[in-house]
Amino acid sequence: MALLEVQNINKTYGGVKALDSISFSVDTAEVVGLQGDNGAGKSTLVKIISGALNPDSGQILLNGRQLKLGKPSYIRKLGIEMIYQDLSLCKQHTAVQNILLGNEIKKFGVCLDNKMMLEKASSLLLTLNVELDLHREVQFMSGGQQQSIAIARALFSNPKLIIMDEPTAALGEKETQGVLKLITALKEKGVSVILISHNKSDIEAVTDRQITLDQGKIIHK
Repeated sequence: MALLEVQNINKTYGGVKALDSISFSVDTAEVVGLQGDNGAGKSTLVKIISGALNPDSGQILLNGRQLKLGKPSYIRKLGIEMIYQDLSLCKQHTAVQNILLGNEIKKFGVCLDNKMMLEKASSLLLTLNVELDLHREVQFMSGGQQQSIAIARALFSNPKLIIMDEPTAALGEKETQGVLKLITALKEKGVSVILISHNKSDIEAVTDRQITLDQGKIIHK
């Protein structure tokens, strides 16, 4: 059984068919590349998978269980995390604050347990073989380091699938290679990844297979 099954997903905006009978699957610990030109339907598709949008028709299954679409918090609880291109980080907060944002650890349910938070954030980064200054504000970190923080935050909930939207956009070669290593680390941990990228070399470097969209249709998978 596939981890994720997307079955006959359709979405129309004002008479324009954004997605036309989209069907594909993702296996456990598989990295699938999602590519296509602007307007091909990539963003619409992953927003539906992550619960941010409702499709007009079709269904999505996770481990054989049909998902209630259009409910992001519900989708996250079941094990699907979405890392958008802007990363949604609080740039003036530290790395540890960002990694545990919304999942802060407290003493007696009242005060922040800074020691435990530091240990948890360090543990999540260690899973990715990443070392960085957790007390440093994110605004002073490189693009690759910020990607590491976003991925570590996504790992907090032990996801089964992480969707990454253009994670290497605007990064230099060295940082790009670092992010690709992070994706490989996720696969080795047993996490599946859907990687959206315009960079074909990145797609070919880390994915097990590629899906190509064009005008809302799958033309290759």
